[in-house]
Amino acid sequence: MDVAIDTIGSDEAVDVSLALVADRQRIATIAAFARGFQEGFQVLGGGPGADPGTEIRNAAWRELLPLVASGKLDLAIAATYPLGEAGRRMSP
Repeated sequence: MDVAIDTIGSDEAVDVSLALVADRQRIATIAAFARGFQEGFQVLGGGPGADPGTEIRNAAWRELLPLVASGKLDLAIAATYPLGEAGRRMSP
């Protein structure tokens, strides 16, 4: 894998990202702040010491839109659900 974005924050999610992505600067988390600082990958968001991500968000569309337009951006979508089912799918 080229990049990983952790939005879960569990040790398992971080461990998988570290195992699959060779360059730790290409791993980002919005949830596992302590592990990010400890393991040396990007920590984004509003937590203590985190990069708020402003530069990344402002620059992302300049890279992503041409990739989408050319068909070079490959996003794997495992499943889709009607919005009305979102609350039921999020519940334990």
